Amino acid sequence: MEMMAALETRGFTADLDAEPPTLGPARPGAPDFPFTVTNAGPELFAVAPGSTCEVEWHLEPDRTSAGRSGTVVIDRAGRPLTYLPVPVGDPGSGRSSG
Repeated sequence: MEMMAALETRGFTADLDAEPPTLGPARPGAPDFPFTVTNAGPELFAVAPGSTCEVEWHLEPDRTSAGRSGTVVIDRAGRPLTYLPVPVGDPGSGRSSG
């Protein structure tokens, strides 16, 4: 039986207040898109959205595989994701429904 190693999560932040919204590494100096991903070397990405207001959003990463390219839409089965900001004075962090 083949054992698979745990995947390292590559963290990113999404600034939903920027025009247009931006996506970047969560840690300064960490690798940024584009990435090369193979069946033998998969990647795991975690996106932490941020905004000062409630935002409906989705993510559209471009991909290329076997000479074909396209865009993958990441949402809630055709409905946008919803980001809810932290109320003023709340020490918690923002929440994103998925």
